[in-house]
Amino acid sequence: MSLTHKVDSLLSNVHSRLRLPRRSNRRGTYDTIASGYSHGQGQIHPTNFSISAHNQPIVEEILQSREVQQVARFVDQGLQSYFPKVHRLLTNLTRILQNTPGLQLKHNFPGSCFAASQYNFTNAATGNHIDFMNGFFLCCAIWNGGKFNPKLGGHLILWSLGIVVEFPPGASIIVPSASVVHGNIPIQSDEHRHSVTFFTAAGILRWYFNNFMNDNEFVAKASPSELAAWRAYKQDLWKLGMKMLCDE
Repeated sequence: MSLTHKVDSLLSNVHSRLRLPRRSNRRGTYDTIASGYSHGQGQIHPTNFSISAHNQPIVEEILQSREVQQVARFVDQGLQSYFPKVHRLLTNLTRILQNTPGLQLKHNFPGSCFAASQYNFTNAATGNHIDFMNGFFLCCAIWNGGKFNPKLGGHLILWSLGIVVEFPPGASIIVPSASVVHGNIPIQSDEHRHSVTFFTAAGILRWYFNNFMNDNEFVAKASPSELAAWRAYKQDLWKLGMKMLCDE
């Protein structure tokens, strides 16, 4: 059995046992659950995703899967190959956070620079969206699984670029998902598609660059000169982002 089939079988099995709310999420109508850590929406520091006592050991099966760990390392190496500056930034940030006292953050996969993963089940197809919680130059990686005809559905549409990408099971792609509007073409009714996304929330970077503070806390404590430098940095952040995406 191939790695793709093993991961697909695992995700199908896991999905059948998870207890998930029956509601649409922001990106589409499919079941999804996240692991790892993020920052934003009122949190005072980076925090692990909340997972119920029932779901935690089931999600742990994904995290401990040798095949899923291989996928995580593969997309990490892809990021390193195509966006080495982004990879170095996230790798260094991960190391710092893992050694910051008091955080107790759970890192998903060895050999992966991403802070979090999202597992999307069965009929995963997103509407047109941008991932506004991610940094605009922090690429996310998407691994595609399932059993479907990639000629008929599952394509990734990068609307901002006018590109449609055939996206078969077992393939991976790296996308600056906070900058490019993207979505999927639905699959056929008798097929299924799983996906795993790997990402790091922009709030984690803000917290780190603010000397381990949220924006509001930093503004309240900063001196006039620090505040002026901070605002100039924010104003020119797009320039830094463009340099980070360039491999030169």
